[in-house]
Amino acid sequence: MFVGKSKINILGKEYEAIKLKGVYKTVVVNSTEKFEYTQYSYYIKGVGLAKMEKEYSNGKKETLELTKIMSIDEWNKRQ
Repeated sequence: MFVGKSKINILGKEYEAIKLKGVYKTVVVNSTEKFEYTQYSYYIKGVGLAKMEKEYSNGKKETLELTKIMSIDEWNKRQ
């Protein structure tokens, strides 16, 4: 779901990003274990997914952030 626009700081530079919200549930097969979390994803035009913030139902929080911007050529060489 689209939440709005947000300014975020990635690699020492401020960007305007769109902010999306998703709610996810994962059930472990053959188990009673399940994981539920809300995720906020930030996308920067011309860069793509730059940051994710996860908030788990048990109160745990996790943030994943872009650490390098690569050109298409650099990306293709990694494959």
